Amino acid sequence: ALYIVGHTVLWGFAERYALSVMPATSGMSVTDIGLWTLYAFVVGRFVGTGLMYRFRPENLLIVFSAASVVLTAAAALARGWPGIWCVVGASFFMSILFPTIFGLAVKNGGKSMKSASALLIMAGGSATASLAIMNVICGSAASPYVVLLPSLCFLLVTAFAVMHRKIPTEVSAQIAVIST
Repeated sequence: ALYIVGHTVLWGFAERYALSVMPATSGMSVTDIGLWTLYAFVVGRFVGTGLMYRFRPENLLIVFSAASVVLTAAAALARGWPGIWCVVGASFFMSILFPTIFGLAVKNGGKSMKSASALLIMAGGSATASLAIMNVICGSAASPYVVLLPSLCFLLVTAFAVMHRKIPTEVSAQIAVIST
């Protein structure tokens, strides 16, 4: 659920973030920034998938989620184009997080694989309510600090990835429901 919260809040507030760090940005430019986050996500998915042929998924999850933490935290502190490029870069790195968490969670699941898969998807679906909650909290205010919530979520995903390398698969599957 944490990854979905981070992803949903980051993309849900991307346009407001852009307007808060660059108030003179036009509506078309803000839409372009949203498109760049999507392009970065797609490119990141292909690059990340290609890297999985060479590196262990757990290690890529650590690197990609840690990069997302750094970039979203930097976006909260940066202004102007550097902050916007941090959001775009975070989109690149968060591209493989969900499928990797999902794959690691159901790996060696045995008889409980179907239930674990269903729980992961339902947890992710319920986490999308975070955007509505954030809209109530923030209202129409545009604050660059809203990206700190995704940063925290990605930090916890990084912790999951590190723990996954050290704990048995059965326990990891239970923790993954929280991390997605």
